[in-house]
Amino acid sequence: NGATIMPTTGVNPATAFVGLSYYFDRERIVHEFNPTLRAPIYDQSRLISDITFNTTIRQRKFNTEETGLSSPYINKNFFVASASYALMHMPTYKYRYGTGIDVTYDESVGFSAKKIGETPEGIDIAAFKNGKFQDQLALGLSVRGDIVMPKYSVSGIVGYEVIKGKKTDNRLYQAFNVKVPFWNNLYGSFTIRSQKFSKAQYMFFGIGYMIDHKPFKLISQKGTAK
Repeated sequence: NGATIMPTTGVNPATAFVGLSYYFDRERIVHEFNPTLRAPIYDQSRLISDITFNTTIRQRKFNTEETGLSSPYINKNFFVASASYALMHMPTYKYRYGTGIDVTYDESVGFSAKKIGETPEGIDIAAFKNGKFQDQLALGLSVRGDIVMPKYSVSGIVGYEVIKGKKTDNRLYQAFNVKVPFWNNLYGSFTIRSQKFSKAQYMFFGIGYMIDHKPFKLISQKGTAK
């Protein structure tokens, strides 16, 4: 569940599904299909700025030492937001790669709880204290790569937080991202960010925009760019 609810229970499912497809205009598609058609050839000069804004909520595990709490899990949602900028090189229409800067705000950083009593049912009563704003910010540097599909793209990101505040999370982070364009260069995104390539930190929903600095130039059969 991307750490939106803690503790995360392990799931090992076995699933099956059945699908049905219907082609509304199959005869025309088959008739117009050209088996000799090839993708156009472009020069290798495309440079893209990729700007993304993400937001989510998370829960986390806390240290219970000297707090008197019976459980390290507090049923409280913390706000998380991030902004990323990446400069991407796209040598072909199939993939792009580059480096980026990621700024993250995590409300759970510096948060503490302490037991101050119990209800008649034996449930802990806790006093909460929020952390300092500057400690909740982090700045990371990352490398990333996108595989571009006709209707979406998938991305892999590996980064390291050079400025960390008081976060207890590891500085090294990874992310898997899916981008779906919906208007010109504007896209929606879904991201799972993790640590140690296994433990989820955040499950982001975001919006992004790509600025095309050097658009593709079509190369004609004679080898000259248009």
